[in-house]
Order: sequence, then structure tokens, then C-alpha cells
Amino acid sequence: MVVSTLQQVASPPDQIEAEAVAAFFFPEDRPLAGAAGLLDWRLNGFVSGLILDGKAVGEVGEQLWIRSNDKLRAPWVLLVGGGSRSAFADVTGFRKSIGHLLKVAADSGIGRLVIGIDPVMRLGQEQQIDIITSAWEQLGSERLQCLVSFDQSWVKNRSRSSQTLS
Repeated sequence: MVVSTLQQVASPPDQIEAEAVAAFFFPEDRPLAGAAGLLDWRLNGFVSGLILDGKAVGEVGEQLWIRSNDKLRAPWVLLVGGGSRSAFADVTGFRKSIGHLLKVAADSGIGRLVIGIDPVMRLGQEQQIDIITSAWEQLGSERLQCLVSFDQSWVKNRSRSSQTLS
């Protein structure tokens, strides 16, 4: 039996071994930004294609389960709609969204989940961790191991690799 844990990690979300890697995506982010942008990049633009085809938007409650490829350390990607970034960036919006994401993962039987969290300017990282911890404790899952990554080092690496391609 897996012991339920919540832990902050200092690696990019695409580089952490887990059953699923998750992030939020938003209707106003085109192209996708943050952790969702990283995952889309690793998925060769698959999510962008769904958006262009009108099959995904990023609205609250929306969820996409996508089979991963060999560019990720997790076999599944979970993208959850965060709604508008302004609503997501307050305590209530962030709390509802993170609670929904954790419930979707737990209900799906995921044992080890990595969540890529983008910095929310109105909420400090410590406050975001407190909200995630509270939502995780309220979930009460005895099985879900949750790893939280705020790592943004890939942003610099990604922009450097994009420059070398041109």
C-alpha cells in the first residue's frame, strides 16, 4: 500500500517520475504558458492542436487526460481548466481549482502525482503551499502521493533551445 504524502520538489514537472503529471491551463493563454506550456511542448503541441480544433478551452471544471510520450517521466498528463487567470489568482479560485485537480487524480486511482504550479503573483509560494496542503488534507486520500513543483528553470532552457533552432 502506498503511503499518502505531500511534498514540494525542486525539479521541473516533466522530469519527475510519477503516474501522472498535472498542470492548469487557461482560456486567455494562447500559446499555452507556464507548466501547461511545458507539457504541451513535450507533447509536441498536442494540446495546442486540441485548442485549435475547439476541443479544449481551459474553463473551470474542464479536464484532459492525455497519454504521454517518451519526453515525460509520467505515462499520463492531466490538464485541468483553471478558468480566468484573474479568478484563479485569488485564494478562493486557487483553493477550488487545486481541490478539483486533486479530487480528479484521486478518483482516477492515481497513486503518485506531480503538479506543476505556476507562481501566482497575488499569492506567495508559501500561501499556495498552505492552500495545496489544506486541499490535500481535506481530500483524505490514503493512497495519493502528491509532489508539487514550482520549478521554472525550464523556461530559460526552453527559450535557449528555441533560439538554437532558428
